[in-house]
Amino acid sequence: MKQPLLIRFGIRGLTFLLLLMLIQPVFAAARPYMNIVANWTPSQTLDTNGADERFVELQMLVQGNVQFWAAEISCTVGRGTELEFISLQAPANVWGTSGTDMTLVPLPDTTNGDIFSYTAATDVFNADARGTLSFTLSRLGFTTSPLGVNGADYSLNLANVRFKVMELASNTNVAVTCRVANFLDRDGNLVQRGRQTRTSALTILTGYTLSGSVSRQGSRIPSNVEVTCTNDPDGTPTVFGPIPTDRAGNFSFDEDGELRTLGLYECDVESKLDGITPDQPYLISQLRFLLRTPQLSLLPVVMRTGDINGDDVINFGGDVFSLAAVYDTVVVNPFDTGDVNGDRRVDDTDLSLTAANVGLTGPITVDHILYGLGRDFSSDVIFPNSQLWWGFAEEGNSYPLIARSRTRDFWPMISPDGSTIAYTAATDRRGVTSYDLYYLDVDRGRAAPARLPRTFTDEALAPSWSPDGSMVAFICTPRGEVGDPNFEGYLYNNGDICIINSDDVRGD
Repeated sequence: MKQPLLIRFGIRGLTFLLLLMLIQPVFAAARPYMNIVANWTPSQTLDTNGADERFVELQMLVQGNVQFWAAEISCTVGRGTELEFISLQAPANVWGTSGTDMTLVPLPDTTNGDIFSYTAATDVFNADARGTLSFTLSRLGFTTSPLGVNGADYSLNLANVRFKVMELASNTNVAVTCRVANFLDRDGNLVQRGRQTRTSALTILTGYTLSGSVSRQGSRIPSNVEVTCTNDPDGTPTVFGPIPTDRAGNFSFDEDGELRTLGLYECDVESKLDGITPDQPYLISQLRFLLRTPQLSLLPVVMRTGDINGDDVINFGGDVFSLAAVYDTVVVNPFDTGDVNGDRRVDDTDLSLTAANVGLTGPITVDHILYGLGRDFSSDVIFPNSQLWWGFAEEGNSYPLIARSRTRDFWPMISPDGSTIAYTAATDRRGVTSYDLYYLDVDRGRAAPARLPRTFTDEALAPSWSPDGSMVAFICTPRGEVGDPNFEGYLYNNGDICIINSDDVRGD
């Protein structure tokens, strides 16, 4: 039996209604919301110190999708002991400037002379001793347009509140909690209650913090190390320290809150040997840097060894550094310098490699630091390696130039144009250590041996660039023969100076 046409229309109509019901939520009105967003500027600061006055600002924003004419805000800022209220500024571009929009009156800010903040003449405002800040802002006049747009997301700056930072005995955090956030219409009726988004606490420090670490090429962490820092070394210096490093070689100090000044610092790192020459440092290094942030982690300090007192003799008295006790003997436990070249002996070769590899004999005043650093500092490691590192002097971080180097790398020297690094790479070939000249493309991070004549069989050590970058000079010395009683890996006391074109170093 054929269905009536009316029923057939009814089924189609029902299907159409079902489709409308499925589609309808897509066109539903957005849920109304109003959020209070509070941001600190700056987010981290020092406390005051005598005549030194420091200020912070709390920016109060509203994010929502509901229009309004007035706002009632009440927030608790800290405990009332960290900050002193100075002024509240209602942005004129939001609340209006004059006439029927909003009447503004100057509120003198005596801490800054002729600078004025503003608050509305008809507004209710209060900042009590417990840290509670309450205020009402409104756009006056019956014909005044509202703030915001219904159904459309927007963000407005409600107010900026300025505080003076108080003097504190210890570091602290200042939290902001807004318990009242009401948005009203032109008649004062509630339109929407707001909620506060998570506000990061303001961090107030009693002083800056300097931290870093001290290590030594191819050996254990040196003991009895002291760090002394001087602010404004070229002007009227203020000395902080000395402070000792811990057992891991780390140091950190804020000098009990007195380290408070940004600017140029110079730090001396010295190590002394107990019971030998208590007043004579035998490992020294120096850092020179600009302090621009409340906390700064310095690059690892590799302490310099060798002829400290400049008498051209490396001895136990003047330099507190002697190899005679273990000269030409097989290493059982790591000595002060360690077996740098990996030939299982500690001798003059290791000393020369250690002293030349560090090379930081003067203050560091550059943006980048290039240095060789032993990768193994554990007392369980007898034969440490060496790797090339690239560091940022002011940021305090560093990374290896060659990610997976299979050689022990020494004497890094960067070309005048900064594009290429020449260095000596030590490799083991059938039990014999060979020292070859390598180059590294800084941008690509690729290393390759320099192109030298096939007749060249010497070791290549200590490369150095000419000022114009056109040539590279290095020490060339005959390779020691296995079985030779004076075998040191290379004949350190028998060498010449060789010069090649830099194109051969780069492989161009």
